[in-house]
Amino acid sequence: MTLLTILFALQQAGIASQYPGDEGIERDPRVLFTENFETGDIKSIGARWGDCGKPQNLRLVEDVAAGSPGRRALKVAFGGLYTHFKGADRVYARYSIKFDAKCGYTHHLPFLLADGEPTTWPKGFAGKKPGGDNFFGSALDAWGDWGTLAPPGKWMLYSYWQEMKPDGRGDYWGNNFKAAQDPIERGRWYTVEMMIKANSTPEAADGEQAFWVDGKLIAEFKGFRWRSTDKLKLNSFWLLHDGHTEDLNKDADHASRVYEVSFDDVVLATEYIGPVQPKSKGAAPAGIAAQYPGDEGIEKDPRVLFVEDFESGDLKEIGARWGEISHAENMDLSADVPADSPGVRSVHIAKNGHLYTHTKGVDTMFARFYVKFHPKTGYIHHFVHLNADRAPTPWPKGAAGLKPAGDQAFTSGIEPWGQWGKAPAPGVWHFYSYWHEMKGGNDGKFWGNFFDPPQQEAIQPGRWYCIEAMLKANSTPETSDGEQTFWVDGKKVGEFKGIRWRTTDQLKVNTFWLLYYITEQSARHNNDTTPDRVYEIWFDDIVLATEYIGPLQGRPKSGKRVATPGRSALHAGPTAAPKAGKLIFAENFENGAGKFKGGEVSDGALSIPPKGTETWGAWSTTVGESTTVKFRLKPLVDLEQVSLLIWSDKLKDNTRYYVTGLKKGEWKTVEFRGVELRTGWALDGPSLDGSVMNNLRIVFEGPPEARVLLDDFEVRE
Repeated sequence: MTLLTILFALQQAGIASQYPGDEGIERDPRVLFTENFETGDIKSIGARWGDCGKPQNLRLVEDVAAGSPGRRALKVAFGGLYTHFKGADRVYARYSIKFDAKCGYTHHLPFLLADGEPTTWPKGFAGKKPGGDNFFGSALDAWGDWGTLAPPGKWMLYSYWQEMKPDGRGDYWGNNFKAAQDPIERGRWYTVEMMIKANSTPEAADGEQAFWVDGKLIAEFKGFRWRSTDKLKLNSFWLLHDGHTEDLNKDADHASRVYEVSFDDVVLATEYIGPVQPKSKGAAPAGIAAQYPGDEGIEKDPRVLFVEDFESGDLKEIGARWGEISHAENMDLSADVPADSPGVRSVHIAKNGHLYTHTKGVDTMFARFYVKFHPKTGYIHHFVHLNADRAPTPWPKGAAGLKPAGDQAFTSGIEPWGQWGKAPAPGVWHFYSYWHEMKGGNDGKFWGNFFDPPQQEAIQPGRWYCIEAMLKANSTPETSDGEQTFWVDGKKVGEFKGIRWRTTDQLKVNTFWLLYYITEQSARHNNDTTPDRVYEIWFDDIVLATEYIGPLQGRPKSGKRVATPGRSALHAGPTAAPKAGKLIFAENFENGAGKFKGGEVSDGALSIPPKGTETWGAWSTTVGESTTVKFRLKPLVDLEQVSLLIWSDKLKDNTRYYVTGLKKGEWKTVEFRGVELRTGWALDGPSLDGSVMNNLRIVFEGPPEARVLLDDFEVRE
C-alpha cells in the first residue's frame, strides 16, 4: 500500500470517526458549523442560522436516523435555513436526509456556495451565469431524469460557475454532474456529503467537487476553474427543499404526492466528515479532562467555569475566593487525596460545613468532584447542589419547603439517599430537586422531589468516588426539554429528561454549593441506631464547566499540578447579574423630603416612623434585568426587618422585598434588582419583572416612637 493510499484511507475515516455520536465535534478546529436541531424552536433555530425561509412550512419532529444521537429532526414542506461561515477554499457539507414515503420529484436541495458579497438571505441566481469574482456553488439534488426514474430519482450535483455551459436555448441553468448509483429510496434515512474545492490560483483549472452517500464515494469531478480571484471563498450553506418538479418529470401521480423532506445532523468542515459514528451504549463522552492530563491547564479551557483543587491558600483564602465558607472551624486541609489526583491536599469536613460560589450564568452546567465518606459514616441530610438563581447572593438562601417561581430559581442536589434505611449508610446516589412544577407533600409544603435511577449500587464508605452532575435548562420557556444526569466514576448512572425547569430564559444555572449537612433527622428517617457513626467527609479536584468533564486522566507533564483556582462571579470582574442601568431618580434629603410623603428630615436623612414613607410618580420605568433600587438605612431601635412594597398594576398586587440584618445605630447599604420583588408574604408569587415601577413604600413594625433613617435613595432603569 502506498503512502498516498494510506493517507486517503485515513482521510475517509472522517472527522466524525473521532467523535462518536458527533459529541464534541463542534469544537474541532476543522469544523465550521453544526446543527442537530436538539435545542430551540423554529424561531430560535432560524435566528442562529441567520435566515429561515417559509418558517410556517418547517417543523421539528421526533423521527431520526437509527444512528443519530439525538431525538429531533427538521421536516420541511417547502423552505429552508440559510447560514454563513468563515470563508474557506475547500468545504465539506454532511447531513442526514429522508424523503417522505409518498414524496414525488423535488426541485432543489441543499446548496454549498461561495458568495463574494454575502447577505443574510439567499440571492436569486437561477438562470444567471456568475462572474468569476462574485459567486459559484453546487446543490446536491435528486434528479428524476425527465421522469424515467422512480421519484425522487438519483443524486447529482447541480452547479453554477463562471465557465458553465448554456442550455440549448442559450439560458444558464445549473449544469448537471451525474454518476452511476442505486436509485434513492423514499422513507429511509441517508447520510450524504458533498465537497467543493476551489481552484488553487485564478488561472488554474484544478477545482473539484465530489459527493458521498452513506460514507461511499459516489462521484468526483475535477478540472474546474470555479473562480477568477482567490478572494472568493466558500462561505454559505443553504439547507433547502425548494418544492417539486412534476411538470419536468411528467408525474401523473403528482396530486397524491407528499412533498416533505427531513434533515438532521448537519456538519460543515474543511475536511471529510463521514457519517455519524455510533456511541457505545451507556458510555460517557471522553470529556474535557481527557484533553488535560492530570487536569493540568484545565482552568484555561473556555468551557470551564470554575476550578478548585485545594492546593493553594489556607481555608480563609479558599473561602474568600469562593465567596462564602460556613463552619470553617469544622474544616481542615488533608493529605488524603484520590489515587489519581495530581495534588497533595483535599478539604476535610467534620459534621457540618460548606463552600458556596457563583459562576457566570449558563444554560447547562456540569460539576465534577471527588468525594470520600468516612468508613463509619452515617446517613446524610443534604449534599452538593447546582442552582439557578435569578438574584444571586453570596450566601445560600433558605428555600426548604417552598416551591420556587419559574422565573426565580431551580436547584438540584446530587445526594446520598438511604431509602428509608434499606440501603446501608450513606445510601445510594439520587437527585433532590426544586422547581416551579415540582409536586407538593402531604403536609402542604414543597420538599425536594426525588429522581432515583433503578438498581444502582450502594455507596462504599472509605473509598474515593468521582461524581459528576449535569443540570440543563429547558431551551425555551414553553418546552419541557430540560434534563439532569449524573455519572459515577465516569459511568452514566442516572438520566432524567422532559423537565420544564424555568419560565424565562433569563434564569441561568449560576451557583455551586459544596455542602455537607448532617442532622439527627437523617438518622431517624433511616431508622439508624448505630452508636459510633463518624460524620466526616473529604472533597477534592472540583471542576465546573458547560460540557461533560469526566474523571482525571493521566498525570500532568510537570509531575505535580497546582491549578489557578476559580473565584466567585460575585467578586470584582465578571458578574452574575447585569450592571445597573441609567440613573432615573435620586434623593439625598439635603433640601427636604422631596417626593417622599411620611416622615421628616433629620440630620440630612429622612426619619421614618413605623407607618412608613412612600413616593408615587417620582419616576416610571418598566422593570428589566438591570433595574435596581439602592439606598441606606439606619435603625434607631432594634428591628427584625424593614419591608418594601411596590404596587404593580399589571399584577394587581403589592410586590415585596425584606431588609434584614439591621443593627441599631449602624448604617446598612441596601441594593436590589427590581426582578427580586415578588407578590405574597412569603415572596412566592409572580415577580415585578415586566411591570411598570413608579412607586415605593417603606414600613416596619415597632412602637410609635421608633424611627429608621433613610438616605441616598436612587433608582436605575
